[in-house]
Amino acid sequence: LTQVRRKIVWVGAAPAVPPAADSWAERGAIVDAIARRDPSRARALMAAHAGPPPSQDGHYPRRGSVVRNPKQSVNTARVRNS
Repeated sequence: LTQVRRKIVWVGAAPAVPPAADSWAERGAIVDAIARRDPSRARALMAAHAGPPPSQDGHYPRRGSVVRNPKQSVNTARVRNS
């Protein structure tokens, strides 16, 4: 049940996708800024269009930094004592 609950939380945390028309309008503004040779405006528009990195938007589950129960390796090539 814990796995199901975590998956439900993970799927429910997915950000809403903006309508395609809004996305194309943003892209048009970016192209316009590039055509006008305005790098600061183009950079700001691109950052707003791309949104925050995946690790900061809450969409992906956070993982602990330490493995609690490591499993033994299986089917790995070993050097044999001869």
